[in-house]
Formats: sequence, C-alpha cells, structure tokens
Amino acid sequence: MGFMQVLSVFIEHSVYSLSKTFEYLASDDLDIKPLSRVLVSFGKQDKTIGFVMSISKTNLSKEELDSQTGFIHSYIIFLIDKEPLLNDELLTLASSCASYYLCPLISILKAMLPPSLKPSLSSLKAPKIAYDKYVYIKNDNEEGLTPKQLECFRLVKSNEEVLKKEAGSFSIVETLIKKEIFGIKLKEKRRLKEVEITPSLPPILNYEQEKAMQGIFASNKEVNLLQGVTGSGKTEVYLQLSSLYLKENKGVIMLVPEISLTPRMVNYFKSRFGEGVAILHSGLTPGEKYDEYRRIKNGKANIVVGARSAIFAPISNLGLIILDEEHVSSYKQDSKPYYSAKTVAFFRAKQTGAKVVLGSATPNLETRARAEKGIYGYF
Repeated sequence: MGFMQVLSVFIEHSVYSLSKTFEYLASDDLDIKPLSRVLVSFGKQDKTIGFVMSISKTNLSKEELDSQTGFIHSYIIFLIDKEPLLNDELLTLASSCASYYLCPLISILKAMLPPSLKPSLSSLKAPKIAYDKYVYIKNDNEEGLTPKQLECFRLVKSNEEVLKKEAGSFSIVETLIKKEIFGIKLKEKRRLKEVEITPSLPPILNYEQEKAMQGIFASNKEVNLLQGVTGSGKTEVYLQLSSLYLKENKGVIMLVPEISLTPRMVNYFKSRFGEGVAILHSGLTPGEKYDEYRRIKNGKANIVVGARSAIFAPISNLGLIILDEEHVSSYKQDSKPYYSAKTVAFFRAKQTGAKVVLGSATPNLETRARAEKGIYGYF
C-alpha cells in the first residue's frame, strides 16, 4: 500500500473559532510544499482556500485514519501553488504579529500577500503573470519576401527582437511567423508604468550627514533615531546608508507614511539604484502588486519603497529598515488586521538582525525618550 500525505491546513476565514489547522489528505504523487495554497471543501462550502502549514505521511488507509482520529478526512480538490508563497522568516513574523495583536494568523498572511496570492477564493480570479510577445529572426533568409515583408524583416533583424505589435502590420507579421521566418518569444511584462528617471551620482555629505550615516552603520543598537529639521538632508543619509548595505548584499525597506509621498521617494531611490527598486503600496492595481511582489521574491529588486504594507515585503537578506517621518500616525493600520508598521519593523529587525532607522524632525515622545536614555542610537 502506498503512502498518503496528511496536510495541516489553515482555512481562509479570519475568525478565531477557525484559527487552527484542519487535516486534509493528498495522494503521495503530488509535490506539495508547506506555505502553499490548496483548494478544499469545508463544511457546507464546496470550495474554499486552505494554506498548508505542514505535511506528514501515513501508510494508513483513509478508513483507518478516520477511525484512529475520530473524524472523516477529505481529499484536497487541487494544488494551487507549486512553490511556497512565504519563507520561514515571514512565517515567523506572521506568527509574532498574530500573537502580539491577538488576531488569527490567516489575517496576517492575507495582509502580507498581494491579491493574486492571498489565501482567499478571490485570489483565483486576480491577475496572474502577464507576458509581452516578441518576434525574432528564426530563419535568416530574405528570398521571396515582398518589399513590405522585407522592411519588417530588416527592422527585426537590426534590433534582434521586437515587440510583436510594433514589428509591423498584423497580417505581415503573422505571415512571416507562418513561414517560420519569425519566431515568437514570451517575456514577463511589468504592468507598473513608470516615468524615465535620470540617474544621479551621490553628492558629498556635509559633516553632520557623514557623522550620522557612519554612526548608524557602525551602531550596535537595533533601533536608531535620525533627527533633523526638514531640509537638513535626512533623505540623502537614507540613500547613502542604503548603498552601504547593498554593498554587503543586504536588502533595504524604505517606508513613507503616506502613499502620496511614495513617488518622490521612489524617484530619489531609482535615480540612484535603478531597476533594483520595487514599489509596494495599496494604491497599486492587483496586477502591479503581483508583479512587484514577484520581482522582490525572485531577487530582482533588493530595495522596496512603499507605505505601511511594504514592511511585509519578501525581501531576502534584509539589512536595513527605514521609517521616514516615524512620528506620523498613518503607520498604524486602522482596519483589520490592526498593526503598526513600526512595531512590525522591530519584530523583523529582531528576527533578521536588520537595523531600524527612525527618521523625523519631530520624533514622538516615546522614540525621543528611548533615544535620550540610550536604548536607541541617537543621531
């Protein structure tokens, strides 16, 4: 007799009475990984999303297992994700937040993930990967081509590959594809449209900026306050401090208190660090969130700029978390699940060894008091 997989699964409903795992079965030939989603039946619901927490194996039959445990097991309907959606660090963070804020773990998991990956049925209809079609020269033979086909052929040849919709008229391109003169290549599309930003070189810091940057970088404090009046150059300290961490192959999360402040900060970071910068905030479309989340998770972006929710970004080897205008109340989420991005930053720093920088011209009283007592670094 073969083995069966026994999955411990959280159900998508964010209520305390269901904030526990339920067991489901799957055949042994399914390659299921923890922290992935499965479609299951639950109670009177034919379909609901389950989030796999752990997997064990049994050589008991379903009937034997039902008899041994005292309840009837169901098989999953199908596996949604081939790879884990979160790493162990983010799962630990979710557990810390759920315990601290006394909310179901599944609520925090939903807050962490973009609409397309949330453990909820609505995610199945949310945008997935989008692709652009490119054409390239598959057969380098001009013989027999009409003048217009030849024009299209030479355009693609001179550029190696061209977006299909920009290579020429639809009928000509399709004809060249059917003749196997052109081949088609799919490339993942980034739906977030951004204005082109001119690269900039870092300016020389003044004495106070240099002292603050080097002091924070060398600080043995987990949390550091950077206080300076508006216009004193805190943003440049953020940028050059981030550069130091990137040189050590560390990731950076840069938080701003309001979505409206994100474009300006993004421009600063993209002008310095280019395509390595990703954006996360609630103002993005579901497709844009999905693309940005995957860029971060796949290591294509090592800096994340965004508002409150960006604190959950799946950035690897996290080294630095910056909260600009740390005193602003909008870092606190006022709808379920309730959380403070500052507190979550402290949790992440403790787990990963990352450093937190709290920037403000007017830090809140608690932050200022902790800095003056030496609990935080003070610059």
